[in-house]
Amino acid sequence: MLLPVAVLAVLRCGGAYLPLERRNPAERLAGMVTDAGATVLLADDDGRQALAGLLPELAVVDPDLAWSAPGGLGAADQVDPDAAAYVIFTSGSTGRPKGVEVTHRNLAHATRARLLVYRPEPDSAALLIPTIAFDSSVATLFGTLCAGGCLVVPDDKEATDPTALARLAAEHRVTDLLCVPSLYRALLDEFAGSGGSGGSGGLSVRRAMVAGESCPVPLVDRHHQVLPGAALFNEYGPTEATVWCTVQPLVPGGGERVPIGRPTPGTRLYVVGPDGERVPYGSRGELYVGGPGVAAGYAGRPGLTAERFLPDRFTAVPGARVYRTGDLVRFRTDGALGSWAARTAR
Repeated sequence: MLLPVAVLAVLRCGGAYLPLERRNPAERLAGMVTDAGATVLLADDDGRQALAGLLPELAVVDPDLAWSAPGGLGAADQVDPDAAAYVIFTSGSTGRPKGVEVTHRNLAHATRARLLVYRPEPDSAALLIPTIAFDSSVATLFGTLCAGGCLVVPDDKEATDPTALARLAAEHRVTDLLCVPSLYRALLDEFAGSGGSGGSGGLSVRRAMVAGESCPVPLVDRHHQVLPGAALFNEYGPTEATVWCTVQPLVPGGGERVPIGRPTPGTRLYVVGPDGERVPYGSRGELYVGGPGVAAGYAGRPGLTAERFLPDRFTAVPGARVYRTGDLVRFRTDGALGSWAARTAR
């Protein structure tokens, strides 16, 4: 069974998916399973061989037999919108990895926002470049399928090979790309070298989105040189805000620094000082994110959840919360957020 199909099946059953990468150490995998409270390992033959011995406490289910096996998975009549849809762990580069619990309501909000911003056509086709363990995969997976588009899924080797990705883009007439800026620069070089301005691999691209790293100004110019007919967007957002919370269309000559952007539909952004109050417009402060995309918290970490997810004192919405990103930003004169010293270690 293809991975996207397995993900959709878990959600249809009313469950939450926890992506596990076989290359991670056994101790990390065990900690993820414990924090998330996982009980079932859904894996093909290769996955079972790699993970079952490391995680003996999990019941192992073959995804191709999940519907028919005795005691197997079954479709849920109703799904609680505030139940977990997935748990994705941060890298842990700044300490113990944190499992961000995202609800069905969070996921529906973030996906609807993508459809409102990009308005993808039913004939759209998107490359699923990030692995399922990264939250940017959520954007491509659900944003594409909910628009009625085609999802192009590279294998593990192709996903990190710009030449292979460019070939897939040409073969499947890919219209949408989302990846980190460094990989996108390599893709642009492939497009430019495959047949003149735009290159045969990039001729079908309508929208390119970069996220996960700071976007350098030269990349903006390079995009418009190679793919003049395609729009380019910069996205920003922590996993705790359900993939994204700002977006910015990028055009040549936009300035010396690429802005983070404006809030996505339904998102509230606050720039807050050390005293917990909002700072004057244009002043530096920590970014707080509010709105329906704010995740439920950290799985198995109530103390840390209480520290990073706070009541939203700046809105009258009952029960609203904000997430403290730890990133320093300021509102620019054009209304977009500019990064002052964005935290990149997660």
